[in-house]
Amino acid sequence: MLIMITLNSCVTMALKSIGALEEKSKPFYITNGTKKVLFFGMHHVGKHEFYNGVKASIDSLQKIGYYFYLESVRYDIQDSIKIDIYNRKFRKIVGFIQGKEGYLDTINHKIGNILSYNPKLKLTNQPPYRKMNLSNNISKIVDVPKNKIIDAFENEFGVVNLDSCDYKTALNIKYLCKKIDIDLYKKFKEKYVHELRNKNLVNEILTSEHTKIGVIYGKNHYKRVLEILQEHDHNWKEVKN
Repeated sequence: MLIMITLNSCVTMALKSIGALEEKSKPFYITNGTKKVLFFGMHHVGKHEFYNGVKASIDSLQKIGYYFYLESVRYDIQDSIKIDIYNRKFRKIVGFIQGKEGYLDTINHKIGNILSYNPKLKLTNQPPYRKMNLSNNISKIVDVPKNKIIDAFENEFGVVNLDSCDYKTALNIKYLCKKIDIDLYKKFKEKYVHELRNKNLVNEILTSEHTKIGVIYGKNHYKRVLEILQEHDHNWKEVKN
């Protein structure tokens, strides 16, 4: 019992550290004097109140001409066999795969099919964009497809080889097979999950025809995105609001 309480406490502290327990959404406002960007720092799991606040802000901002850029590491291929292989490779790299409903299993109270969390936290998965009133005419996905992230990683560091355990272990159960080397995992996370996608988002902002942009993207990307923007144009700055 003591071990379980301790583990739940550690998970709760980790969730708090990434902002997943926040109930209010406050976007970062950045500008270069010409373009205005409101960056909504998101997390894949969180409180209902937080996502309701983001939705309310989106409703207000679209009325005054904001266009939204969205995070979504999806595939740009349709071949189900290839997608299955990519999913297994991704799992071998990071140790888990997102479920169909999201990272959070609200029935068994698990995150990523690995960590148990306290149901009293009343967490939920980040809602689909359609439920946040982000239609195609006011928004678009500006992320790097998952298959291209894995391809880029393999081009630099070699093919992620799957073994019999990887093939036999269903994607919806806890992963107990051998992961890739921890140093390779760190490079995958830093260079491809973060930097590649950060640069892609910055390019979309810089080349956009829109001057009022709302960004719905992971909170831990914000600091580096601002740095890259400033590398291109020193006029970019955060304005406290």
